[in-house]
Amino acid sequence: MTLEHKFEHATLTRVRAFGGLELLRARFVTHAFVPHSHPEYTVGLIKAGRQQFRYRRAEHHTPSSGFFVLHPDEAHTGKATDQAGFDYRAFYPTPVLMALALESIGKSSSELPFFREVVQHKPDLSNTLDALLEALPQLSTLEAETRVLGWLSRLLEQGHFGLMPEAGVEPGAVKCAREYLEAHLEHNVSLRELATRVGLSPFYFAR
Repeated sequence: MTLEHKFEHATLTRVRAFGGLELLRARFVTHAFVPHSHPEYTVGLIKAGRQQFRYRRAEHHTPSSGFFVLHPDEAHTGKATDQAGFDYRAFYPTPVLMALALESIGKSSSELPFFREVVQHKPDLSNTLDALLEALPQLSTLEAETRVLGWLSRLLEQGHFGLMPEAGVEPGAVKCAREYLEAHLEHNVSLRELATRVGLSPFYFAR
C-alpha cells in the first residue's frame, strides 16, 4: 500500500520474515492520526523532525533518532509537533514474535512484556534499528529473521518492562462509553470501536 501527497507519503509493505512482517515508511507534515490501535506491537523510529502522540491518556514526544514502543491494542494518535513535519519508519512485531524474543533471553513467554518506557532514548538501539529497517526489504528470510529477533532481544535486555497493568477504576471512560452507546442505540457497536472512543485498549476496556 502506498499513499502519495505533495509533501507527504506513506508506504506499507510486507517482508517474508516471520510470515509477513509489516514495515511502514512515511513522511507526515499536516496528517494527524485519529485514535486507533494495532493487534501487534508498534516500534516506530523518527528519522527527522519531531513527533507527538497520545497513548494511555498521556502526551508523548519522540525526537529525531528516538524510537517508541506501543503495546498491542492500545489506542494512540500521532502527528508532527510543528510545520517541519517528521520522517518515520516503523515495524509491527506480532505477540508471537515478541514471545520468541522473550524466550531467546531466557524469560517466560506466557505473559507478554509491557514497556513502561514508551519513548526510548538509547542511541545504540536507535542506530541498529535504523540500519535494520533500511535493510529488511533486501535481506533473505533467514537473515531478516535473525536480525529482527536479535534486535528485539537487545530491546528486552535493555528495557524496563513488566506485565500488562491490572485494570483499574475508569469512571470517565465508563461514563463516556455509556453516553456513546445511548446515542448510538441503533448501531451494532463493536468492542474495538467503543474502546478506541474512550482511549483504552479493547482488552483493558473489557476488563
